[in-house]
Amino acid sequence: MKYNAKTFCNTKLELDRTVPDFYNSPVTKLELLALAIAAQKINGEYCKREGKSDFVDEVTEDGETISRYVKIKESNRFVMETLQAVDNSVITPELLAEAQDMLSGLEMDFMFKVLGDSLNEFENSIQQFLSVNETDMNVRHQIGIVAYIPAYVEREAKQREMAERSIDSKYLGNCGDVINADIEIISKRQATAWAGWNVNAITTEGNRISFFTTKDDISNMKGVFKISGKVKDHGRVWRDESIKETRLNYVKIL
Repeated sequence: MKYNAKTFCNTKLELDRTVPDFYNSPVTKLELLALAIAAQKINGEYCKREGKSDFVDEVTEDGETISRYVKIKESNRFVMETLQAVDNSVITPELLAEAQDMLSGLEMDFMFKVLGDSLNEFENSIQQFLSVNETDMNVRHQIGIVAYIPAYVEREAKQREMAERSIDSKYLGNCGDVINADIEIISKRQATAWAGWNVNAITTEGNRISFFTTKDDISNMKGVFKISGKVKDHGRVWRDESIKETRLNYVKIL
């Protein structure tokens, strides 16, 4: 793909005013999902409306290196809107085929979720998109949901993989014990009561653990790394009571 995330931050793309307005022209569910997949590929992740900013080193005319806090990625929704306006050729037959596979997989998964009455609030929004008739689809209403679908599918696939890996998960240590483990982070979410992260992870032996941390260097770790922590208690994985989970305190990287 000829675009990257910087294209949408550093270049003022000229809109072709001959292109019909995105929100007032016919767009199929497949085309909308294809745009979402393209945006996910370009950004490499899902970015909300505000996009993503970070410190970037820049060299001035005097040769001095300064660090500036700049936007490095626009939101996936913005990327979708811009692609539709300036270069709809990104919707290739290959991308449409990928979108069709994703759509078919979602329809199958959600058939069982609906039967099991296990949809959360966001999944209810996805189900509404899946069930809406093409002629009744409101792109302005649906685009925010669809923009996240590729990331959702990727997350669900990873969670299914982790569930299979942790089917024989065992409790680690006893309450109060300090343990060491090689782990890989499965997911993290910002805590609501405190400034920090609630982290879910799996050990190389397939045992599930969770912990709270205020340290970004821990919550942002990729791949397998070694930690130590104090066993807080033993419980079950959230939304999967069949899997044993060890909860830790005072986690640090070794």
